[in-house]
Amino acid sequence: MPAGETFLHLLLDLVIIIVAARAFGYLARRVNQPAVVGEIVAGIVLGPTLLGRLFPDVPKEIFPPEVPLKSFADVGLIFFMFLVGLELDTVLMRKEGRRAFQISLSGIIAPLGLGMLLATQLVSVNNGGTFQEGTTHPPPTFTFALFLGASMCITAFPVLARILVETGLYKRPVGTAALCAAAVDDAIAWILLASVVGLARNGSASAALPAFLLTALFVLFMVFVGSRLLNLLAKRYDALGHLTIDMVAVIMAGVLLSAYATERIGIHAIFGAFIFGAIMPKRSGLTKELADKVEDFTVVVLLPIFFTVTGLRTNLFALNSPSLVGWLVLIIAVATIGKFVGCGLAARLTGSSRHDSIILGALMNTRGLTELVILTIGSSLGVLSDRTFAMMVIMALATTVMAAPVVNRLTSRDEQIRDLVGGPAPDPATAPAARVLVAIGNPLNAPNLVDAAIRLTGGRRPAELLLVRLIPTARAPEFRTGLLEAESQVEAAIESMRPLVEQAAAAGVVARPISFLSDDVSPDLARVARDQHCDTILLGWLRASLPKHVIQALVHRIFTLASCDVAVFVDPEGSGIKPAPDEPVVVVLGSTEHDEGTIRLGVQLAKEMGTSVKLVGYVGDQGGRLATVASEELAQQADALRQNSGLWVVPVFVEGDAQESALTETRDGVVAVVPVGPDWYTEEDFGHPAAELSEMTGCPMLIVRAAGHLGGTPNGTGKKRTGRAAREAVPAGD
Repeated sequence: MPAGETFLHLLLDLVIIIVAARAFGYLARRVNQPAVVGEIVAGIVLGPTLLGRLFPDVPKEIFPPEVPLKSFADVGLIFFMFLVGLELDTVLMRKEGRRAFQISLSGIIAPLGLGMLLATQLVSVNNGGTFQEGTTHPPPTFTFALFLGASMCITAFPVLARILVETGLYKRPVGTAALCAAAVDDAIAWILLASVVGLARNGSASAALPAFLLTALFVLFMVFVGSRLLNLLAKRYDALGHLTIDMVAVIMAGVLLSAYATERIGIHAIFGAFIFGAIMPKRSGLTKELADKVEDFTVVVLLPIFFTVTGLRTNLFALNSPSLVGWLVLIIAVATIGKFVGCGLAARLTGSSRHDSIILGALMNTRGLTELVILTIGSSLGVLSDRTFAMMVIMALATTVMAAPVVNRLTSRDEQIRDLVGGPAPDPATAPAARVLVAIGNPLNAPNLVDAAIRLTGGRRPAELLLVRLIPTARAPEFRTGLLEAESQVEAAIESMRPLVEQAAAAGVVARPISFLSDDVSPDLARVARDQHCDTILLGWLRASLPKHVIQALVHRIFTLASCDVAVFVDPEGSGIKPAPDEPVVVVLGSTEHDEGTIRLGVQLAKEMGTSVKLVGYVGDQGGRLATVASEELAQQADALRQNSGLWVVPVFVEGDAQESALTETRDGVVAVVPVGPDWYTEEDFGHPAAELSEMTGCPMLIVRAAGHLGGTPNGTGKKRTGRAAREAVPAGD
């Protein structure tokens, strides 16, 4: 193939690979799996398993051997392993000390032993397959057994850490133990695998001895010399405050030289890159900024090329007999049992409960992309035939896919929320007289929102505010744990709420800041409120933005899910609630079951501000006897409310146009409190009347969905009101 044609093929191949990887990664995320699972599947689909099965000649035509995809894939592996090394935190390895070492060692010995035992029976199956081009003879039994056993020892530390971050388990002892054990496990497993690769390349232990000695010298040089040089670079970064092009060039050259050194020694280039990443200063901003720069190109371009190259050599139809399928099932079982039993039993013997031991075993069983890297090395060395390679790839996918569902099944989201909030739910018998959950979003209106929450306590003491700021979970690449980023984001969010805590304390109210990562904000807010026995959830926006789709969906879902009162604070002017003795709290009634909750919150506001209540009733264009009856009922309701609350309550009965009437009656109010309309649970119309009124009225407004009325029928009859009566029942609250 001419050089020009090769280049054109390369460009087209890169486009196909990138698009396929992003598409399958998106599909994987849709079913709550890491994107890397979809990207691995994309590589398999482009290979002989699917595309080649349907159109036998197409894979070779699209990806001809003259196109240097394998070289790109090898470079991708080098930078992938550098990023994996960046995630290896030696502080974690020392955190639990002896216990982490025991769990990790057990999690290596059990799968290593079981894997080697299985390999002795799998030799004939492996030798009966097709090996990588250039392989002259099958591997020795001991080399094959040691490689298979070592490959089963791997735990994908980044995948494990991401599960812990997303579930909140990293705050529990089982999470700390899993993190520490996985860090130790990875360090030992990579040493073991480097030894196996050296043995496979050199043929015998005696022949591999020089390579082992040179590797040891290389590691010592990197730990004692290389790390000091990198620390000097980190200090330079701290002095400048940013990463320069020269710094990036120095580090990239160091990564490639380290890869060259270990490849030249006779183990593999990826080990040098991994060691260079491992000695990088972990707590320096240099490391984080560098990782952000390197990962985009690695994730979007280089790794998908690796997945495609791997997929082109993976033919799942090589497992073409019931016996091979049986071996596949046995491999998955051995890999899973080795980790579950090894780590779980060690955890149980070192003091963990049975429940936590099972969780720890499930976490340590995940293997992820790291396993695929090891298998690719085994295939390229001629240790694994196409049959064994296909079986091990499926094992890697299966153990990665099963980890999160098993952990989520063992720990409910309610339990996870309890851990993320910081402890068990308080005893309702000793709970404060008032507890309001304040959802902190826009920092511009947070002080006004907290002020509104303080007023909603109605002067009841002791009172507590839960200041909750949920951070949408970013889908990090498979090699990034997200642990440090999550902790820093949460710490920054907590710190940003300190002034709000002081603001509440000045009013005699305790405020507790809470922040954690969330995949789904609305149900998590509802769970926090239920678990912590909150009276009210308060949401707020600076402008009348309720019709906007994202906010509309968020508020609507919280209205549907929350078991307590929910109030939306709409503040068109951004000035907050400004009490004045002659300005009442305007409570607009809508003849729905939410009126009671609206009155309750309106009374609490009026008590706290020491002002009166204007009780506004509305019947549309009805006149005559109906209007008279409604007016009398409103007066009686005002009298009862006056007696029960001790507040001055003025009933006002209005007719005519709904929004015109509401605008007139709220003009002199300090704040308007409005119930949701009867059709609040129909999402397509949700929020529009409220936004229209808030644009016209000058005072802030609270839109209330009362407790106990969740997403069902508005009037308890099982039937939804329709027509003009439904539209006009509440002028502002849908």
